[in-house]
Amino acid sequence: LEKKIPLWILKVMSALKIGDATPLFINTVSKNFVLDISKIKHKLHYAPVMDFYQRLPSIADWVKTVGGIEVVKNADNSLAWQL
Repeated sequence: LEKKIPLWILKVMSALKIGDATPLFINTVSKNFVLDISKIKHKLHYAPVMDFYQRLPSIADWVKTVGGIEVVKNADNSLAWQL
């Protein structure tokens, strides 16, 4: 079941800090992002070992290890290097 929420409501939620509607979240859901790595594959002869869905369980484990989703949402870039 797909739910559609008007963007203006999400922006209001973000401004009022209601729920998980952060500015980053609003920016992410309001744009259609497609990550194309074909140029990297061609120029650097890169071949991913695993796709995103294969890595998802280990990403979830890492989030739990560092303290949970709130820690990740509020962290600086150095958190990415913590194992």
